[in-house]
Amino acid sequence: MAKPTDLPAWNTGGANRSEPSSGLKASGYATNAVPTSGNWNWLFFTIYSWILWLNGLFASDGSYTPADGAHVVLTGASRVKHPTMTMTLGGNGWRGLAGNADGGSSNTSGVQGISLGYDLPMIVGKHITEIRVSILDLSGTTQTVTLNKVGGVGTATQLAASSASAGTGVAQTLSMSALDVDIEAGFCYTLKCNRTTGSGTDIYAGKVEVDFDENP
Repeated sequence: MAKPTDLPAWNTGGANRSEPSSGLKASGYATNAVPTSGNWNWLFFTIYSWILWLNGLFASDGSYTPADGAHVVLTGASRVKHPTMTMTLGGNGWRGLAGNADGGSSNTSGVQGISLGYDLPMIVGKHITEIRVSILDLSGTTQTVTLNKVGGVGTATQLAASSASAGTGVAQTLSMSALDVDIEAGFCYTLKCNRTTGSGTDIYAGKVEVDFDENP
């Protein structure tokens, strides 16, 4: 059923509105009793007031958006779907793969090596839509970042890859956008930063930003 658009406004001016007694509220009108117009006006205005309040809480599709800072309590098997959020992770979470990183720092506050990995601390049920990685792009050396789903030793599946860096010697951001990755139980989701051209020079990877929402 679609949300109605017309509100049943009634007695909004407040004239001839009288609240029934507590006894009448408890018993209701007796058979064949004639309600007073003041009581009817109070009843219909109160119903309208509640509908008006509820109307402000729910959108036309039935969704509810709480006010900033509001606390929402869910019970039973209820779930909450939040809008897209961004998780920012420090660059010191990168690690060298096969002992390649020497732990040196860079101006991206990250780690250097020829092949780097980063385990994403994602929660099951979340849905990744975009990932951005800050790198220090060395002159003459390009690199890419991939997102991988790992279920065990030797069972990694590449889910996405960024474009290669420009190799111009400046800091930049490598992105994987328009992702549709649901975080599943029993898997580890990792980033891998690899040198794609150039040799003999370490690459640098730093801050990681992950955009995600709720798995629909």
